[in-house]
Amino acid sequence: MNVVDVSHPLGQKINVIGGGGKTTLAKALSAKYSYNNIELDYLHFLPNWVEREPEDFRKTVAKALKDSGDKWVADGNYKAKLQGYVSSRADMVIWLDLPWFLIFRRILLRSFKRLLERTKVCGDNTETWRLFFSRNALWWWYIVNRKEILERESEYSEYIPQNTPVIRIKNAKELNAFYRYWLSK
Repeated sequence: MNVVDVSHPLGQKINVIGGGGKTTLAKALSAKYSYNNIELDYLHFLPNWVEREPEDFRKTVAKALKDSGDKWVADGNYKAKLQGYVSSRADMVIWLDLPWFLIFRRILLRSFKRLLERTKVCGDNTETWRLFFSRNALWWWYIVNRKEILERESEYSEYIPQNTPVIRIKNAKELNAFYRYWLSK
C-alpha cells in the first residue's frame, strides 16, 4: 500500500473508504473543490432498504463514475460487491482507519439522531425503531464484525492498486489535521 502524507496532492478521482465519517468527508471535499459526489450507499439501496442485485449495483456505479467525468469523490466500501472497481479508477484513496470504538460511537449516535429526526439516508430510506433494534442495524453489524474491521488492511490492500496514493487517517487528531489542511483554506 502506497501510504502518503496528508499534504500529498488529492488528485481528481478520490475514493474515501473505511469508517466513521466517509460521507461527511466526501461531501466536504466535493463542495470545496467542485468534485462530483458519488455516495455508494445511495446507489446501493433502493426504497425500503432493498439492496440492489450485485450486477445492477456494479452497472449503476459504473454509470455514476462515467457520468461524473474527471472530477469525483466516491465514498463507500463494498469491497466484495465491487471488487476494487472504484479504487482501481481512483487516483487517490483516503482511508479512514479510525479506532473501532470511535467508529462505533459515531455510527450509534448518528443512527439514533437520524432515527429521531427522520433524516433520509441511502436514497429515500429512513431509520426506524424496528431497524435500529434489529440485527440489520449498522451499529449491530459493527459489533458482530469487529474482528474483521480491525483487520481491514490486507483486505483493502487487495483492491487498491499499488501505485495509487493512500492517505491513511488513523485517529481523530489526524482527521482534524486533514480537515484543517484541505478544507479550511
